[in-house]
Amino acid sequence: MARWVKRAGIGFLALWLAWPAAGHAGTAGTITVAVASSFYPEARARASGFEQERHERVRWVVGSSGRLYEQIRRGAPFDLFISADARLARRLHRPVRRIARGCVGLRLGNEVATDVREALAARPGRIAIADPRVAPMGASARDALARLGAWPRLRPRLVYARNALQARLMVEHGLVAGGFVSVDCEGPHLAEVHYTLVNLSDAPAVAALGARLAEDAR
Repeated sequence: MARWVKRAGIGFLALWLAWPAAGHAGTAGTITVAVASSFYPEARARASGFEQERHERVRWVVGSSGRLYEQIRRGAPFDLFISADARLARRLHRPVRRIARGCVGLRLGNEVATDVREALAARPGRIAIADPRVAPMGASARDALARLGAWPRLRPRLVYARNALQARLMVEHGLVAGGFVSVDCEGPHLAEVHYTLVNLSDAPAVAALGARLAEDAR
């Protein structure tokens, strides 16, 4: 059976990434953005300068698309939602738009595997993957591995992370031999996901930030 992460540091990180934002959407001067963890660095880059220009604070809540969706469904006070699962986004019955694509690949140390099956056979040890039940990056990797016929043999080696960012940090900190994480789409990759932006508030400042987040990557 695959293992769940139990290290204290990673466990604390998981709690922080999934923790609902304090306060409420609509609070004067604050915009709360729920963002898929694999897109968080890009979202921060696109929003650069917004707080100074608009005199609005941006509060980021980072987690897997599935867990963020469940928080929204239960009434979490978010203004914007960036999901890696368009089907979840459409279920909210709010305006949606596709803003970017992302790719997942097998990273072993500092290298991205060009032949996943060969790399897995040559490299023993645990492999991190974002929980496919709630993280589209993990689900995309799982489906691609199933098509390659590698999923059944790989499953006993897997360590499930709560989201894509946690899986990446596990690889970067050497807690696992490798992991299925976000990679450059111009290089070797296993599968793709598409990021969708959902406006959960009609406030002008929220619309302005949404427009900034929907800009092409710089």
